[in-house]
Amino acid sequence: SDHSKTSAALAEIRSTVEALEGPPASLLAELKETAAGGLKEILGVEDDDAAMDRLWSAVKTVWASKWSDRAFLSRKSLGVPESDLVMATLLMRLERAEQAFVLHTANPITGDKGEVWGEVVEGLGETLVGNERGRPLAFKGCKKTGSIEILSFPSKATAWKAPDGEGGSYMARSDSNGEDLEDFAGAGLYESVSSVKCVQQPVDYSESRLTWDFEWRRKALSALLSLSLLVEEEEGGVSQDVEGCLVNGEIVLLQARTQVIHQH
Repeated sequence: SDHSKTSAALAEIRSTVEALEGPPASLLAELKETAAGGLKEILGVEDDDAAMDRLWSAVKTVWASKWSDRAFLSRKSLGVPESDLVMATLLMRLERAEQAFVLHTANPITGDKGEVWGEVVEGLGETLVGNERGRPLAFKGCKKTGSIEILSFPSKATAWKAPDGEGGSYMARSDSNGEDLEDFAGAGLYESVSSVKCVQQPVDYSESRLTWDFEWRRKALSALLSLSLLVEEEEGGVSQDVEGCLVNGEIVLLQARTQVIHQH
């Protein structure tokens, strides 16, 4: 069938990208600079070359994700030319997140700029954007009054956690221009890859503060609402998608970008 032929062709493209032998000179210089900052100790490998190999492999996997079946078919269905979609990769230290969140400073369902919409999960952000069964904790907050409304409680069956041990990892995060293309939001279509394999664990919600600790949850969601307002203000009042995590009870802001709001 045409679909199976397309899927096979896309798999071949991904394999070709992942088989690239060496990074371009400019990227090689960036990888060496990163590796020189103690990266081998972070990744738990013996030398800088091994550390760079881990980073390079993660970068290639992110690039290759442009050619996944889902991403390709999404572009095709919306008539987005392949040459318009450009993929970059951010190399970021992987935080040992206890919870991860995404915030939209305008309600993505209604377009209401007076409401913030947020989602929170146990573990790393990959739990949130992946295809694991279940829902995140979802809430909306009123910018004017600061009131919080819980829309759903978390039920994701599993959570991704940072690698065990004293070391850590770097995350190669996809950063396409999909969010900047008219009528096309590429967020979630492309992969983010840890240079050291993360750990997937079942979630026991009887032990989750998102579920049972009302006062902690209230303070945490209020703090996330405040963060969304600060980021939006910093960006000149333009609605934002905000990503971050909680580490030892402290909020870590990972990135923010202009929110694509679809008119209904």
